Amino acid sequence: MEKPNIVFIVLDTLREDYVEYFKNNLVNKYGFIFYKNSISCSPWTTPAHASIFTGNYPLIHGVHESRNRKITDVKLESTSILNVYLKSKGYITYLLSANPLISPHFGFTGFKYLYLHDYSLPLPLLNNHDLDELREIKLELSSGSKKELLKALLKERKYKLLFKDVANHFLIKLYHPIYMRINNWPKDKGVRKILLKLKKFLEKRYEKRFIFLNFMEMHEPYNLARKDPFADQVHRNLKENTIDQESMKFWRKRYADHAKYLSKRLRELMSVLEQKGLFKNSLIIVTSDHGQLLGEHGRVGHGIFLYDELLQVPLLVKYPDNIKIREDYSIKKKYISLTNLKRYVLHVIKYSEADEKLLYSNRAYAEVYGIHIHINNNLNEIQKENLAKLDRYRIAVYEGGCKAIFDVRSWSVEELT
Repeated sequence: MEKPNIVFIVLDTLREDYVEYFKNNLVNKYGFIFYKNSISCSPWTTPAHASIFTGNYPLIHGVHESRNRKITDVKLESTSILNVYLKSKGYITYLLSANPLISPHFGFTGFKYLYLHDYSLPLPLLNNHDLDELREIKLELSSGSKKELLKALLKERKYKLLFKDVANHFLIKLYHPIYMRINNWPKDKGVRKILLKLKKFLEKRYEKRFIFLNFMEMHEPYNLARKDPFADQVHRNLKENTIDQESMKFWRKRYADHAKYLSKRLRELMSVLEQKGLFKNSLIIVTSDHGQLLGEHGRVGHGIFLYDELLQVPLLVKYPDNIKIREDYSIKKKYISLTNLKRYVLHVIKYSEADEKLLYSNRAYAEVYGIHIHINNNLNEIQKENLAKLDRYRIAVYEGGCKAIFDVRSWSVEELT
């Protein structure tokens, strides 16, 4: 029997409770099955994707934050990953990603075809090395103001970097408004360009393909601003545990608008697969790596926390026409961990059947190891105290319709619902 193509789509930062914007079209028009109780094993991108590719939890694959290792230091080092295995079985592999973390630089290697789109606003004069230097300097500043940064660059004799930063500041005032208008940014963070590139990739005909796509439309920013106020709120919320309710109303509306927009583009993707003759014989998986806090629990953003709004993710699957589906009728209090998807995909390929018992587990876990983003080091005592409460290893356990959060450091149950 002909082996199916595999199209794996991650709608980055999509909460499960916003899946209705996608569900009706995918289920009614394209025959997807919507699976409930899908749980991500991490509230941020890199560990969650590493679990999808390896089939392991962060504790096992080791791709997670720590007190000394933050977002740009966390990389996947294993080669026992889904695309490498499929490549060994004759699959042609593709990675099209708008998330810079899902790229070969961060360990997601072994793809024959690669297209990376940086979802953020481009900085005409600053390259990645410049940005890394500026970030390290800013972490040592008390306020992070432009004036303080200027003094620091002069003191360290970073004259070239200073010139580029200042020139870039003035240049983007002219460049960014044009870029935003042409590219419908930030509602579109690369999905149109990814679809165009995918069409070109699919012009070459192969028997078996594995296509992995990451779309960033649900990720912040959500408004037209060179400096993202949502990101500012995230940092302020961590240090001072404060929240601007009016801003939250605005961002919830924008988040929903982005979901509507991405849903339209997803329909275009299905049309592309139909036009290229790939739709009928493809296993298509649509999911998310984590959600987004939009003021719930007095918090903003993602990562660090183990709330359901971050861990409960959508999962929709369209099976190839020739695949037999063995349904599991005992799933009421079972869960789908993202770690199960690798095994499930390989079973479908090998046996030409979809056994839902392999998709579900009696329990699912999620982990955080502390704060995954860089925070300015110059903090007052209250801010230090607030951050210290968050910088710890905790585990969420879903089982039997209940959820427990376990604090590993104190070896105690922190919350039970």
